[in-house]
Amino acid sequence: QDGVLYAVNWRQHRLLWQHQGTASLSTAPEIFTLDAQPPATAERSPVAARKVVVCGDDDGAVYALDLATGATVWNVMLGGPIGSGLAASVGDEKLLAPYMPGPSNGGGLVCLSAKTGQTLWKFPATARDFGGCLCPPAWPHYPAGRLLAAFFASDDGWVYRFDAGGQTQWKSRIEGIQRRQGAVTLRGRTALFDNLGLLLVGGEDGAWRALDVKSGQIKWVFDAGGPCRLR
Repeated sequence: QDGVLYAVNWRQHRLLWQHQGTASLSTAPEIFTLDAQPPATAERSPVAARKVVVCGDDDGAVYALDLATGATVWNVMLGGPIGSGLAASVGDEKLLAPYMPGPSNGGGLVCLSAKTGQTLWKFPATARDFGGCLCPPAWPHYPAGRLLAAFFASDDGWVYRFDAGGQTQWKSRIEGIQRRQGAVTLRGRTALFDNLGLLLVGGEDGAWRALDVKSGQIKWVFDAGGPCRLR
């Protein structure tokens, strides 16, 4: 809550570094290995890989710090508080960050370069409730961890699938179960089950829904009787 990120060596019980931000951290840190290279050979010298840790905060900042030193590598402002989680596509060094509406924008989902912080694409999705914290995105675990598809649930009742370039492949509107009509506020983390081809989404109307990852069609609904959220 104080905006400080700590790096600690647990074996030696020693603080390595700390970084003071300007607002409360809203996401768990994600670690990237940048410039990863194949093993060195007789013809090719080894290239040192660089590790960074990426966080988001309630001021709308997403920043990358050198994992070894805590030095700032890049810092970008998205204009609204960052949602409840980031999604890291390690193989192609991409980062998906949901963000809430701010003074200058309506919020949505942005894809950033983990190496530079450059915006690769954006998708606007206005959240209805500032306190909701948008769901962290999810994607299938393809070989090498590359981002070939991404799934995003907004709290206005829509679930989307994007390709690697940010183009919408499908969208599915989630309606309330019979006793609670209207669009459903979607909260918590989405769960992707690659082997079943299903995306699990929890709603504030008290129901779990499983969507087909290829079409967005709802395959089944389970009424749990209370707000459903994955942590």
